[in-house]
Amino acid sequence: ENEKEEQGTASVLGADRHFAGEMLWEAVLQAVDSRRWSDFCPPPSKLRFESRQRHAILVVRGAGDWRRYALIPFKSTRQNESENNTELVFSTLRGALIDGYLRLTVRQQYSGRPKESVVVGVDLVTPKRGRQISKRLATQIVSGLCQSVATSVENEARKKLARRGQGARFQKSAHNRASERRRFRSEKQRQLEEMAADRRRRRHRQNPDAGRYRPSGHRQRSPNNC
Repeated sequence: ENEKEEQGTASVLGADRHFAGEMLWEAVLQAVDSRRWSDFCPPPSKLRFESRQRHAILVVRGAGDWRRYALIPFKSTRQNESENNTELVFSTLRGALIDGYLRLTVRQQYSGRPKESVVVGVDLVTPKRGRQISKRLATQIVSGLCQSVATSVENEARKKLARRGQGARFQKSAHNRASERRRFRSEKQRQLEEMAADRRRRRHRQNPDAGRYRPSGHRQRSPNNC
């Protein structure tokens, strides 16, 4: 009752359960840990969220004096991560433009269909008696960050899927090349054996006694070869 909350959600649909289970959640963790949540904000919004370790700053256009840019500093106060859910909470610092906290939640949502989705949620909570911004700017912040994080997760998942596909194609190509080399060596060995057998046959036809002569060594006993 004493707080004012602005919420936004977006979902990223996995290609299938195998893909989502192995790769989509890895993409979620990579996108969240990067703390670059404003790289894919929709064009109308001019948001910038930068975070380093435990501190962050949010740049909002139109929230400052004369509708200029405003800087809202935050500090990380909570980070929870489980098997299918992750949550980060940033609280505003003393003297900031607004009071309250910014919360990002990402969770896996299963359904009866052979697909699953990742739901991204962003909440901006401010006390009613504290410093606030207009509802329009609050909605813009929440929706912009939410869509940006969802797009970042989707892009990371597509990159991982593309890298896995390239790795599979490379392994298949290497296997095919190795098989071709083995086949070529086997064919070459077979041809050499056939050529050797053909030479023996031709030599035997030209001289039936070839290979039968065995020197006795008696010639070596006399220097006159007699």
